[in-house]
Amino acid sequence: MKKATKTGTSEYGIQRITTYSWVLMVLVAVGAMLVPILLSLDTSMVARYSLKKYQVGELCDEDVYAPATFEFIDEAKTKEALEEAQRAVLPTFTYSLNETLRATSRMAQFIDAWQNYSPEEASVRVRGMLEREGLTDSQQIVDRYASLSTDDRSQLLLASQETMQNLLGRGVYSEQDFNTVRAQGYTTFLLKDMPGSKGRPTVAIEQMASKDNLEKNMTSWLEAYTVSIKGYQLVLLEDTMQLLITENVRYDRNLTLLERDQAKSATAPIYVTVTKGQKILEKDKVITASQVALLEEAARHRTAYSMLELIGWSVYTV
Repeated sequence: MKKATKTGTSEYGIQRITTYSWVLMVLVAVGAMLVPILLSLDTSMVARYSLKKYQVGELCDEDVYAPATFEFIDEAKTKEALEEAQRAVLPTFTYSLNETLRATSRMAQFIDAWQNYSPEEASVRVRGMLEREGLTDSQQIVDRYASLSTDDRSQLLLASQETMQNLLGRGVYSEQDFNTVRAQGYTTFLLKDMPGSKGRPTVAIEQMASKDNLEKNMTSWLEAYTVSIKGYQLVLLEDTMQLLITENVRYDRNLTLLERDQAKSATAPIYVTVTKGQKILEKDKVITASQVALLEEAARHRTAYSMLELIGWSVYTV
């Protein structure tokens, strides 16, 4: 009776070992087939190992060809295209009606004081206006006007009014704005909202006058007054313009940046197509950074193992 029990236990143990053996064999076979399949899905792992032998600056010891046809975005060329699209957008300068009216109002108050009050009262009124506007009469313009005769003063006031209208109509710019766009590499700009202009004409910086060099636009204009106005009075007229006029055309930085961003968004990425069998590396040639980048793209666009390799691996495992 005891002998029978011992025999049954031995047979049960053998049966369990056989079962475990079969399970282990199945697991090994499944694992052996899954590993290459999983690697095929994650080509980055294969790429890291296969690309180690190709280093920038070293000689290539074999010809390397594209394993499949693929397409990718050329990051370097796309970046250049985006930057070029932004550079193609000229800076925009915008005419300011508010600044134009501000300068016109100053001149109107200036003329009203000298025409309707005594020189003493006019001097007080003009100085008060300058103080309210935050302007400093460093050239003693008030005293110089007060010293003129009534006729000379009237002629000079009329010439000053006409000259300011002319300058504001042509545009008074900021030298700082000009320096800003010059530093960006531009010598021209787009002019927006200027009265009498259609659309946004392209204007050369060198043709325009800033407040710091008003004489560029005043020289030819003042020639018309040389007969009726004395030379020293023309200098007073120029000083009056420098004191009362405002910059009425300014660099519109926000609009310029917005339009450059729009140009960037409208620029399509540059794609490169590599066909299967195309040579990527050439034997005995120095490997370049662009070639390594192309190899990395090729690795990302291929499976780690071909279908024939997978079938062969599975058959070998079984």
